[in-house]
Amino acid sequence: MNLITCSEKGNITPLNRVTKLFFIILCAGLLFFSAKAFASTYYVTPTAEVPLRIAPDSKRKILAILSDGAKVELIRKEGDWANVRTSSGKEGWILKRYLSPDPPLKDQLEALKAENARLKDQLKQLTANASDTTRELDRCITERDEISGKYENLRHDAANAINTKKLLERTTRELNETKQKNALLKSQLEDIRNNQRLKWFLAGGGVLLTGWILGVFFRKRERRRSSLL
Repeated sequence: MNLITCSEKGNITPLNRVTKLFFIILCAGLLFFSAKAFASTYYVTPTAEVPLRIAPDSKRKILAILSDGAKVELIRKEGDWANVRTSSGKEGWILKRYLSPDPPLKDQLEALKAENARLKDQLKQLTANASDTTRELDRCITERDEISGKYENLRHDAANAINTKKLLERTTRELNETKQKNALLKSQLEDIRNNQRLKWFLAGGGVLLTGWILGVFFRKRERRRSSLL
């Protein structure tokens, strides 16, 4: 459904009534929330009595009489006048010169008295806790000294442990080197023994072979002698 249509001559027709009503409500809502957003709290300055009027005109009807120090909510300003809302919910106009952002002197004095009493109580509490704080500080200093002593002992032990670790590493390294040397010597000794066994075996074999050859030779010789005889 189109809200805006064009006639055959190209003129735009007005929005329908529902759309107009929607825009009116939307604008009213925006104006209301804008007024709430800019509203701020003010106080009526010391004077006799300040009339709250229905409109920004000194001749218009008076809605209420505001007393000294009355708290109001500033909605907007218009010339020398200000549109305000009272704590009871009445909304009207008063002259701007009767408004001040500062609370009344009596309220400020009461607030200062209350703050002074609070600070006195806090001072008493701090004074009462001063001795406890001093004792706690002494205890912390003692603990700090004890921890410092323990730290020095641990540092010394750690230095000894590091030296011991280095010595152990060096000894382990030397032991491994010695083991490697021993393994090499054993291997060489085993080779020598194997060579000696081979030599003795060959020597024994040579002796046996020589004896066998000599035996054969002498048997043949004996046979020849026997045949000649």
